[in-house]
Amino acid sequence: MLSYISNALKDFGLNEFFANHLSVFLALLGILSISYLIHLMRRIFVVFFPYFEDFTNDKSKWIKSAKKHHIFEKLYLLAQLIFVSLLFNLIMAENLPFTKWLTEAASILVILCIVGMIASLLSSLLNVINEIYKESFSFANQRPIKSYLGFIKIIIWIIAAIIVFSHLTKQSPTAMLTGLGVISGVIVLVFKDSILGFISTIQVSAYDIVRIGDWIQIDKHNINGDVIDISLNTVKIQNFDKTVVTIPTYELVTNGVINWRGMKESGGRRIKRAVNINVDTIKVCDGVLLKKLLKIKQINSYIRQKFKKIPTTTIKDGVIDYNKTVTNVGLYREYIKRYLNEHKSIQGDRQSFTFLVRQLQPTETGLPIQIYVFTKTTNWNEYEDIQADVFDHIISILPLFELRLFQNFYSSKESL
Repeated sequence: MLSYISNALKDFGLNEFFANHLSVFLALLGILSISYLIHLMRRIFVVFFPYFEDFTNDKSKWIKSAKKHHIFEKLYLLAQLIFVSLLFNLIMAENLPFTKWLTEAASILVILCIVGMIASLLSSLLNVINEIYKESFSFANQRPIKSYLGFIKIIIWIIAAIIVFSHLTKQSPTAMLTGLGVISGVIVLVFKDSILGFISTIQVSAYDIVRIGDWIQIDKHNINGDVIDISLNTVKIQNFDKTVVTIPTYELVTNGVINWRGMKESGGRRIKRAVNINVDTIKVCDGVLLKKLLKIKQINSYIRQKFKKIPTTTIKDGVIDYNKTVTNVGLYREYIKRYLNEHKSIQGDRQSFTFLVRQLQPTETGLPIQIYVFTKTTNWNEYEDIQADVFDHIISILPLFELRLFQNFYSSKESL
């Protein structure tokens, strides 16, 4: 083809040097023109593609995802590159001395483009597979495959790099792979995070440590939020202040992770708080206080069960029988039990959920009465409302039992 163009130019009176080089220029210009025409045809195809989609409703999910990741455009570009490569080889088939360097340079460039496009196309196909997997299966969040597909992408690009490098050095890929054993240490160092991430991803998936959507807490990194993405190398967590934290995947295995998924799945969230009672206000109930507390419905039956007759005094023949007495803090604790037992938002299933109102070790800040129960909801807003309502009530009821919360009071003189 080049000889024909060159001879035609010579017939017009050009000398051999200009005729040869001008023929190369005209051939390249023709190849570029044809390539541009193919590019224009691609735009026509894209315009009419929606009509094709109407006839493939059963595969609309795949087509939609393929369009999103530019699969059809990359296929068209790959076909365009292959066509241009064949056209170039056809025109430059004579391999004349003055075109040898151009043929070699163009061959390297085309190989780079084709191999790169194939690798990019395969990576996009893996993205499509991941997207369809998440949309099609309900267990996709529990068993994400994004990390495994990411590892396959790395292998694809490594193979592409080996092919390109072997073409540049004019060595077989087998020889290149043999030589990789020498620099394996460097490869391990470069892909350390990817290797660790791949192993960690397998462990995270196998032991079901974390799923997308889980609420997790990692105190070391001050993380407290929802997992929004798990990839080969990184995990993204959106904190409740809407900041996004990215950590290496292997941090989930090497560090302690608090996963609140169990709480959500159980349907109940724990309340574990205490009120500190001023020890100076704790006392044995006399008849007057007992009669006053009889008016409280929740402990009326309890008091009557304790005392068949409400005593006016516990003193007999000058001796106090403390076995026949009850303390105000004991009645207060019993009241809290019965109040929570009747509360519509507190779990009453004692087999599945712990239900305790207990007295802890006295401290320098008073006697703690701890509430250890579970709500019937895991919604954060509702949980906080329930918890606040419960403690509003049990604090406000304290004066009826002639009890007070522990507080540090400083008079104006003492503060001076």
